[in-house]
Amino acid sequence: MASSGERAITVQEQHTVMAQPDCATLTLVISSVKTTLPNARESVNKRVLWALQTLVQKGASKKTTTQFTDIEQVDAETVVLRTTIKSIFADRVQAVETHKFLVDKNPDKVQFLPLSFSCSQITVNAAAKDAATLAIGAAKAKAESMCTVVEASLGPILSVVEDKPSFDKDTFTGVIAVTCSVRCTFALA
Repeated sequence: MASSGERAITVQEQHTVMAQPDCATLTLVISSVKTTLPNARESVNKRVLWALQTLVQKGASKKTTTQFTDIEQVDAETVVLRTTIKSIFADRVQAVETHKFLVDKNPDKVQFLPLSFSCSQITVNAAAKDAATLAIGAAKAKAESMCTVVEASLGPILSVVEDKPSFDKDTFTGVIAVTCSVRCTFALA
């Protein structure tokens, strides 16, 4: 901060950077309705194996592929077994092509949910850093503009206070608007 007697100006600015999705999640649900759980499990397991092999062949990481199973006893003679597979792709185009491939193959009793897109934490952190840098630049430009009005020269930056970034995600596209607000204090020369 400015010491006593030192002239300073404090300016507040904010900037928003759009973080583009770098991950796509493909979700499919495989179900079978049979009279016994072993029969339902056998039916579903064949299609799950096919789906997992296809996902890996198309570029999904085994580390990011998860599955969970839901068993429902409808009545004494009917068992419904559902396995949901979620797989995260680092390449959005690859995810879209894999989704299209799987839908086109569409084996019986496989439900494909729409692709969802998201940003990795690395991408969000980089967008927050860029937003802060741009906000500081905008604060400096605003301070320089104010200095010309009062016929002063802008000196060095004395302090920067950065508020916690805000995030606004578009759930359809996966784009995250990252906004950073800063308060910058500059010395006046």
